[in-house]
Amino acid sequence: MGEAHVRAPSAAGARRVEAAIRRRTARGERALVPFLTAGDPSEGESLERLRACADAGADVLEVGLPFSDPVADGPTLQAAAFRALAAGGGTETTFRLVSRLKAERPDLPVVLLTYLNPVLRPGLEAFMARAAGAGVDALLVPDLSLEESDPVRRAAHAAELGLLPFAAPTTGPGRLARLAEVAEGFVYCVARLGVTGANEEVAESAAAVVRGVRGVTDVPCAIGFGIGTPQAAAGAARLADAVIVGSALAAPAAGDGPPDARSIADLLGAMRRAMDERTRAGQEGS
Repeated sequence: MGEAHVRAPSAAGARRVEAAIRRRTARGERALVPFLTAGDPSEGESLERLRACADAGADVLEVGLPFSDPVADGPTLQAAAFRALAAGGGTETTFRLVSRLKAERPDLPVVLLTYLNPVLRPGLEAFMARAAGAGVDALLVPDLSLEESDPVRRAAHAAELGLLPFAAPTTGPGRLARLAEVAEGFVYCVARLGVTGANEEVAESAAAVVRGVRGVTDVPCAIGFGIGTPQAAAGAARLADAVIVGSALAAPAAGDGPPDARSIADLLGAMRRAMDERTRAGQEGS
């Protein structure tokens, strides 16, 4: 790590997220973080897909709260959000699903991805209390800038929830220094500019993002955006502590519907094997 920065205390939820990743990396492996939109395509089917992610070896589970204007998402995850909303999904459905999952798997950390509007609508304190009560451990808010995040972070920490930061290819030294002060759980390293979407290979820019983050903090790095195949997951595992997989778990292989629980488990299993093979090869070659 480069220049030292004072790290603020982490919330208890963020510490659970970080501990889950470090348990995996302590074995010389990399953590797997699947992402699914809550309520897609229905509440019952969504729960089965979330269970499939847990059973397939998720170290941390990222759950999306469906929103009508998901500006950071590409067409696949936009479609997932719209399916969930059309089925009656929203904040209450999301919290109900998280609560049911955590009742079955209390040791699996859950990170909630939400846009800012659903957080502000009921009030910061009310939203955070509801999220914590459902079993959420930390939040990701892609349309919340680092410079404007302090009120949200204070409310999250009051409920023992983490607020995890993003780093992108455009994140400069000044913002990285500020990020290092508030980083907790993991830093979401955006692999490429643009919106989410599955790709065959991890973007070359991802390595630069991870280097920048590791230069200022020892909080784990997780690569997301564009991890669409086992090959891409293996490439991301070579660079970071954790790999986030989203669009590939929602993209229909045939027809209009998203993959079923079995297909999701199969893809995550293939990614897990590819990641482990890649990290083992790296250790043998070092």
